[in-house]
Amino acid sequence: MFDFPVATALLFVEIKDAAFLKTLSEAMLSLFVKWELRAMVVLSLTVQLILIRYGNRRKFSGKDIKLLSFLVWTMYLFATWLATVALSTLLRSRREQITSPLVIFWTPFLLLHLGGPDTITAYSLSDNELWPRHFFGLCFQIGVAIYVYVKFWTLTVTKLTFLAIPIFIVGIIKYGERVWALYKASSKRFRKSVFSDTQSFDLQQRPSKGNMKERVWALFKACSTRFRKSVFSDTQSFQLEVDLQQGLSNGKMKLEEYLDHRQIKKEYRYLQRAFHLFQVFRPLFSDLKLRIYKDLCYIFEMPEVTAEEAFQIVEIELSFLYDKLYTKIPIVLTRQGVILRCICLSFTVSTLIAFLTVIGKHGYSKVDIGISYLLMVGAIFLEIYSAILHLCSDRGILWLTSRNNRYLKAIGSKLVLLTKPNKGIRSMAQHSLLDYCLQPRKLKLAAVLNIFDTEDNLEKYFRTSWEDVNPDLQNFIYSRLLQKRQKYRENGFDFKYLSELLDERGYNVLAEHNKLPDTYWSVSEAEFTHSVLLWHIATDIVYSDDHHSFRAGNLGPHCDISKRLSDYMMYLLFLCPAMLPEGIGNIRHQDTCIEAKNFFHRKLRFKEAIEGLFGIDIESRSFFVEMGSRRKSAFFEGCRIAYQLKDLISNYHWDHQEKWKLIAEVWLEMLTYAASQCSWKEHARQLQQGEELLTHVALLMAHLGLSKKINLVPVPQRLTDVSFKPSWDWDRLDRLAYYLA
Repeated sequence: MFDFPVATALLFVEIKDAAFLKTLSEAMLSLFVKWELRAMVVLSLTVQLILIRYGNRRKFSGKDIKLLSFLVWTMYLFATWLATVALSTLLRSRREQITSPLVIFWTPFLLLHLGGPDTITAYSLSDNELWPRHFFGLCFQIGVAIYVYVKFWTLTVTKLTFLAIPIFIVGIIKYGERVWALYKASSKRFRKSVFSDTQSFDLQQRPSKGNMKERVWALFKACSTRFRKSVFSDTQSFQLEVDLQQGLSNGKMKLEEYLDHRQIKKEYRYLQRAFHLFQVFRPLFSDLKLRIYKDLCYIFEMPEVTAEEAFQIVEIELSFLYDKLYTKIPIVLTRQGVILRCICLSFTVSTLIAFLTVIGKHGYSKVDIGISYLLMVGAIFLEIYSAILHLCSDRGILWLTSRNNRYLKAIGSKLVLLTKPNKGIRSMAQHSLLDYCLQPRKLKLAAVLNIFDTEDNLEKYFRTSWEDVNPDLQNFIYSRLLQKRQKYRENGFDFKYLSELLDERGYNVLAEHNKLPDTYWSVSEAEFTHSVLLWHIATDIVYSDDHHSFRAGNLGPHCDISKRLSDYMMYLLFLCPAMLPEGIGNIRHQDTCIEAKNFFHRKLRFKEAIEGLFGIDIESRSFFVEMGSRRKSAFFEGCRIAYQLKDLISNYHWDHQEKWKLIAEVWLEMLTYAASQCSWKEHARQLQQGEELLTHVALLMAHLGLSKKINLVPVPQRLTDVSFKPSWDWDRLDRLAYYLA
């Protein structure tokens, strides 16, 4: 199987050796050979330190997230490539080029570095699919390391040879963990694990052996194969299955009631709540559809949960998902993982102590001795730092507080108090089309850069700002979703009605007020990307007009909410188009920018230009709209919508707060529509570039049953005939498939 880093490393070593042998003098070549491997080993350790510090920081949102993601991507590729080059250089080295046995002693440390830090095993989802390539790389690199020792056997038959054995074992464990983590996160394995992965439920406390419920569960496990092979044509055997299920159930317990029953402390209840919900909704990220009996609809209720708590739950769930897909944390925080980590740390510390006693008896170079110490201390630091990160993470605290061991529970309880709980998504990206079109470019040599960046993504990135997802916005989103959930419930959880409810892009808001019939087409007939452009331009213009008219103090909280949602949706259209429904948004955006630039000419002040837009007579506006539609521009159509929104004040005697509430509700409908249309795999893929508000909203909607991937169905008549009553057992979510219709 082709391994690109290995192939390029071997090619680089071949070219490097051929080029340097011809161009460098004997003195320079000798100096290069002496310091080449030393520099590579130190640089490899440095890259590991950078990755463990920043590897998992990219899952958060923020101003510098793109630059951080680029740094992590560069270091991620460079780490594998550099360690491979170093091993390949050792493989091709001649005996006379190895000036010290310590150089060979460094070989297993390179293998350890190939295992990578715990904070990043995969940069993207596609890396998980390439786990066979990494398994091949593991076998290849182990073979290279062993061959290096065999090749220089006479040079290394010292006590250093035996000191390297524990580091070899540690390197194999670390590299093996990486391959195993990639395998577990691959799409096929992840899809299978959502219904059969019992390892993830190691976090839950098991009932005692004498518990009758546990005995019944054991009986069920013993008989499950026979039950599942039958199609339940025999009423008696089916009734036994029903009795078993009812004997195992918690009754119709909502999650909060279940946590009360378990006497979960309030300090870390939010972790238990998020963990159980993550197990329920994890199948969605494999684009699997959940068919659940309507009698179990209570699992989609979130009573007594505030907006802040709801966003906190979603934040932690996405953190669990990120750890599962991109890090080693899920396999480390298991009994086997902890044992292996204890072995790794003890082996590395033992090697350091043994090295201290052995090295003083040999006259090795102080530089080589210093590098050896640096590698061992660096390996110990990486292990300890990783352990601290694991234990302080949400999953780590949950793991500790769920143990039966009182000391581990005490540690977890202290960590809950010392660490700040997540408050939900921190910030959201903002992008204004008018600002992008009309302000001077921040990047020089734009014409040259556009040759390589045809979509002008660099300029778009530098035009992106960030705003906090404040409590007002969280409350607004959550309250509207609860209203949708109530409508869904009042209509008997009808799936057809749910589809219609989720497809509302703002038409329902405009129709409810029945004031702007001429704008209905913009949210019902127009392509979605066209709708986003239209309402973004209208929102920008009305917002600028209100602020230039010194009305900012009378606009209410919905004005700020509208602006933030408008700019966020434009950011998605600009830089994350894969998260929105397909369309010709790129073409519309380009033509709209041309129209805007032609109108403003960059000579008028922005305030005067806005006043000029409202001053255009109806005939001229219609002419511009017709011309713009031929070019797929949304500029003048958006201006017309802005003019109609302004009419709400003059013609219908609305106040400005009512106007902005209407605009905010339209934008929220567009946001929920986009969230429901985006595939769950795309939501998971986007985590590698930082968390998105759209993903949080989509998962929050799923918690309320507002997803096309969740279908609530009635119990079939053939089951009601045998008194089948579906129930939900929060203790046994490893049987998730058993609860589905």
